[in-house]
Amino acid sequence: MRRTALALALMLASSFLGPVVSAHVSTGPISKAGVFALDAQGVFRDAFDQMLVAMGFSPLPGDVLRYTWNVSESGVVSFNIHMHTSGGEVVSYVAKTADSARGNWTVPGGDSYGIFWRNHSPVAVNVTYRYDLVPHSENEALLLAVAIGVSAATLGMVLLTVVERRREQRRTGPPPGSKT
Repeated sequence: MRRTALALALMLASSFLGPVVSAHVSTGPISKAGVFALDAQGVFRDAFDQMLVAMGFSPLPGDVLRYTWNVSESGVVSFNIHMHTSGGEVVSYVAKTADSARGNWTVPGGDSYGIFWRNHSPVAVNVTYRYDLVPHSENEALLLAVAIGVSAATLGMVLLTVVERRREQRRTGPPPGSKT
């Protein structure tokens, strides 16, 4: 009876463990899209800098950030994906100056990354963007292995309990009132 309770507890725990552990992966890509304005070059709000975390992304090493954007009003902007080091240095990974762009960037480590925009046009522009953070397949494989391992351990406990009960019945005979 104690083993049956343990097996049921493990099964119940594994059903809760799966979604918590795999939340980053099971939901698929995390997306963010929108439009924002940049003032004309040289005006107070001609630049915009935002950290990925502030946009709702929590990138892990190996994840891929797919990006696409375009600028209205025949404008040209600078775009970069970067990291701020602990020493205050800015390391750029993707840097483009254009009226539109599309690409993929693979997250190199567990640092804090940001996206920066600057308007180089004499007129204000609107930037329309979309980002999709796609989890790395190795993360999926690791989480799948954990889920399979927990399921296999649970199944093993259940089978062990069934075998133990059958052995016990053979030793003591059938329970009273059962058909033989």
